[in-house]
Amino acid sequence: MSGFNSSQSRRSLPKPLAAVILAALLFVLVEAALQTRSHIRFGQSILNQIQGVSPYIFDPAVGVTLLRPNHLSGGGKQEIKSNSVGLRSPEIAELKPPGVIRVAVLGASTVMGAYAASNDVTFPALLQRDLRELLKTDDIEVINAGIAGLSVGQQQLLYERLLARYSPDLTVVYPGFNDFGVYCRAQSKAQRWRPQPLAGIELPAWLLSVDLLLKNSVAIRTLPQGLKPLVDADALDMEPYRERIRALLTSLKVSGTRVLIARNARSYRPDQPLEQQLELSSTARFFNPCFDIDGLHRLYDLHNGAIEVEAMRLGVEVLPLDAVVPGGRQYFVDASHFSEEGERLVAGWIAHHIEPWLRERKGAAQ
Repeated sequence: MSGFNSSQSRRSLPKPLAAVILAALLFVLVEAALQTRSHIRFGQSILNQIQGVSPYIFDPAVGVTLLRPNHLSGGGKQEIKSNSVGLRSPEIAELKPPGVIRVAVLGASTVMGAYAASNDVTFPALLQRDLRELLKTDDIEVINAGIAGLSVGQQQLLYERLLARYSPDLTVVYPGFNDFGVYCRAQSKAQRWRPQPLAGIELPAWLLSVDLLLKNSVAIRTLPQGLKPLVDADALDMEPYRERIRALLTSLKVSGTRVLIARNARSYRPDQPLEQQLELSSTARFFNPCFDIDGLHRLYDLHNGAIEVEAMRLGVEVLPLDAVVPGGRQYFVDASHFSEEGERLVAGWIAHHIEPWLRERKGAAQ
């Protein structure tokens, strides 16, 4: 009997190796469950890459990544339908029909509707609905020209190389926050607060389990309240951002469209309790971990200030959406993206704001 036990013991795996194998199997099971859940709810998972049908594709003629043209993606929670040029927008005839007034909304994921369940509930689509109701006409077309991830410079390319051909009478720019990430990336070689490097794990981007871990560990990877921030927002050089805003607005004006630009809104506000600010700013701190909460507030204010300055310099009207949309979960899904109610609020406010100008323009054209 003792010989049998000795032989069985020799055949069993060492405990450290067994633990590693068990952890690996658990990781695979969790990842498979997350990929399946994502595919069922949003139609996006590693299967898209395997099948070669990712919702996004680089357009060399435009120079930016757009939605895959004429593609329907999504699942039980969200459906994204693109038109023939890769925008989450209805099909638009390149030659504008007589009497039609076109409005383009240019931006990134907030304009595209990152969390909108369908194309019809993005704020550009709701804007078209509201304008048609206000003006009692169907001769209003609103183009959703938002693509997730676009910087201000890429938005300029999108307008010049694609949108301009549709001759929008008015273009509303919502710049978004993708330009903010450059400041923390510039610090990647600098000394960091210890827990932060978890964000730099070199694993495939499609691993949802790692993404989930990173997003749920923001509190321990970002700066605790009271520690000196890695980047002082007030020391940032805002001139590059001002130059990009200036170039975008100049390009739009030269094309002949009337231009409006919005200040970026956010869900977390300085007048909220600190615990609420930290909870609401979770995604902002995930993408900008080198700033503390006060630095994030300052970051938004500096960029909104740059938008204001450049717009005034060029005679472009500024839409104060940062003041129009209240903070909190009612109007935001995360730090910056609108909830369904937020989409409706923004669409309604912009519609009422531009309605007099559109009415005057439509009357002049008749």
